Amino acid sequence: MSSYAVTEVMSFIIVVVIAISSISFILFWGMPYMDEKKVSVRVDSALTQFDTINDVIQEVAVKGINGSSLVDFVTDAGEVNLDPDGERFIFYYSLDPDYRFNVSGLENDDDSFTITIEDEDPGDPAAKVWIRYLYEKDLHEEHSIPPYVITVNNGDLSDAVEMYVNSSSGDVIGRIWLFDSGSISYEVASSSGKYIVRTENGGVVSKHGSSGYIAHEPNINKKSGSLVLWMVQLKPGDVRGGSGMDRYTFLVKSNASDIRENKACIYGGFKMQIYGDCNGSWIDYFKTWHDFTGEDTLFLSGDRDFTLVHMVCEVFLMV
Repeated sequence: MSSYAVTEVMSFIIVVVIAISSISFILFWGMPYMDEKKVSVRVDSALTQFDTINDVIQEVAVKGINGSSLVDFVTDAGEVNLDPDGERFIFYYSLDPDYRFNVSGLENDDDSFTITIEDEDPGDPAAKVWIRYLYEKDLHEEHSIPPYVITVNNGDLSDAVEMYVNSSSGDVIGRIWLFDSGSISYEVASSSGKYIVRTENGGVVSKHGSSGYIAHEPNINKKSGSLVLWMVQLKPGDVRGGSGMDRYTFLVKSNASDIRENKACIYGGFKMQIYGDCNGSWIDYFKTWHDFTGEDTLFLSGDRDFTLVHMVCEVFLMV
């Protein structure tokens, strides 16, 4: 070990080992960290811009038919998509204190679903389901119950559908609504998984992997004895997306605005089901901030007046 040549060799080996260790640390830890920080900056920027996009959608929606506005989204990486589906929102409730019911099977675009009558007036039982397809004027159909598995004949259980449950005397005893919200989304990949920022139904969703949250709240007014919901549907044009560095310009145009329910007296609580890629974020939001309970079917207890405002906006990606 006292030999000068041996000492030089050992020193060289030590230097090489240190260099390799440093490079390995940078490759395996430093680069992913820097990549994650870059993606984090992109996502923060996307959230800020999507707040603005969402505000523009809300403003256009209340302008009335043919109201429109342009809004930009700028990014240096990732994908932008317009989705005609988005999350699926299902609302249902009783309009008569003598009836209670549940629905299932509406999570997919199948042609059938099930109504379960839990409680009803034995002298005037539930007898019919009347279905109206809001996306196509004058398209509707009727079905007798029982049987309680309803198979539709004329339309698709998608987009926007209204259903009445009638008693044998012809009174409307319950209502069911189905809406596919549509969405504008931004997606970017990272070493820790995909990030998604999405605007739909008047809100902005931020999702990373399996976890997510509502970053910008939709229009909901819940007070003691009342509930007001806005359902904002986005309908994309022919161009559905793009990728990479660019300035994406959206033309948002209002083509429908309706008050579907106006202070309707609902009994025994309000029920809601939400399906889609980001449904967990919406479910957590309603449970955390608006006192809903449940998992697959959310429940807001108590009798109340219910108002449902339905708006439709077309979204065009300008190229």
